[in-house]
Amino acid sequence: MITLIDGDILPYEIGAVTEGFHSPSTVQHKVDELVEHILERTGANTSKVFLSEKGNYRIAAACVKKYKGTRHGEKPQWFSTIRDHLYKEWGGIPVEGREADDALSITQHYYLGEGVKSCIASRDKDLRMVPGFHYSWKCGEHQPEKPVYEVSVLGKLEPKLNDKGGIKAMKGVGLRFFYAQMIMGDSTDNIPGAPTKGPKAVVEALTDATTEIELYDAARSTYFEAYKKQMNDDECISFTDWRGKRRYRSIDQMFREQAILLWMQVHKDDKWDRSGYAKRYNLWGGSEL
Repeated sequence: MITLIDGDILPYEIGAVTEGFHSPSTVQHKVDELVEHILERTGANTSKVFLSEKGNYRIAAACVKKYKGTRHGEKPQWFSTIRDHLYKEWGGIPVEGREADDALSITQHYYLGEGVKSCIASRDKDLRMVPGFHYSWKCGEHQPEKPVYEVSVLGKLEPKLNDKGGIKAMKGVGLRFFYAQMIMGDSTDNIPGAPTKGPKAVVEALTDATTEIELYDAARSTYFEAYKKQMNDDECISFTDWRGKRRYRSIDQMFREQAILLWMQVHKDDKWDRSGYAKRYNLWGGSEL
């Protein structure tokens, strides 16, 4: 087993619990403890740690809202120390032009194609759309460990109900979760999704879908429903983007923007290449959009 570790999370997570520490070596020991725990729990004989560096194509792609535009928090005291230690002691791999998440996804897809067993170790929900093995370690009292589990290509949805039986949130894995996020958006990354559509709309649109093309068609139809009051005769809308520029776009362009932002890359040039991804896993039955 090769464990692929999301190195972007560790400086924040370990940084939070080591705030106020006085010794760098004590902080580094905490890093080693967690990485060794991850390797033990995943049964790995080797690992790769990925860390985001400069650049992210999603910044330029985001038009409706600024990508991750709501994140303004300060970095933890030991942020740089933890990252440096991951590079020096754990062979950290820098990722430029995209996110570490993309590198994790690209690498796992590569190993799947080669028949090599790998496992993504992360607490990031976005990576759960990637097929293959996954692991999440415990973080605090309210985020329990998720032992190694396998995600299928199409995956599944896991609606969370409130006390009255209504749907309050949506979790999931695989392509079903990707299309669920297409509808709901992702407030953590400031991705709006389809206006006014939430978990209930996801259930209504995606529950009966059994192929990717059905998931795609259902999510796309939800966008047309969400934007119908704003559309002109050309099925386009006009709006002011987050940079203050006036835009005129088709609903399919709006749909594609959200897909580019949410999608975890399959290869380094992938910007949500639907036909390429589907062809790889034979999801379209020979047809292409």
